[in-house]
Amino acid sequence: MGDLTHIDSVKSYLNKDNDTHDALLSMLIAGVSARMEMFMGRIFEEMEHTENIESPGYPALVVDNGPIIRVISVVEGATTLASDDYRIEGRSLVRLSGGVMTTWGQGVTVVVKYEAGYEDVPADIDLACVMQVTREFGMSTAGSGVLGVLRVAANQDTGESYTYEMRSWLREVEQTMKAYRVF
Repeated sequence: MGDLTHIDSVKSYLNKDNDTHDALLSMLIAGVSARMEMFMGRIFEEMEHTENIESPGYPALVVDNGPIIRVISVVEGATTLASDDYRIEGRSLVRLSGGVMTTWGQGVTVVVKYEAGYEDVPADIDLACVMQVTREFGMSTAGSGVLGVLRVAANQDTGESYTYEMRSWLREVEQTMKAYRVF
């Protein structure tokens, strides 16, 4: 897991040019990045993966991580496949025979070794991370207090009261993450 934004981006968003809170901001960036990746069920950093997939006999096998950058090797049963025996489509490997789509062997274990992730974090995810880190910084003592969504709730004695409602994710951040969610 890697950070989904950089400290300079957060400091720019906060309009801060000193390093007074760099340790706190770095900690928040790491924590928010990890929570965002967990929420989305994906790792954005480029990484190598190996998966053993029990083939159901369909034309496409779906791997757990994406997008696929490159396939290192594919072994179907005991046979190592050439790169023209499959094609990459998103997070799927489509089985080919003579350039024509066919099916993977049913019940056969397919071992796929591949690299997946993003060379650069998508701009909307980067911004979502900046926004969430900024919010959490604002809730800290260093950020000068507790922030939340002000909500007016009815009170029988006085007629109304004010409470703060804390959301774990900003609405915009959650909306952005849902577009990348794997499961």
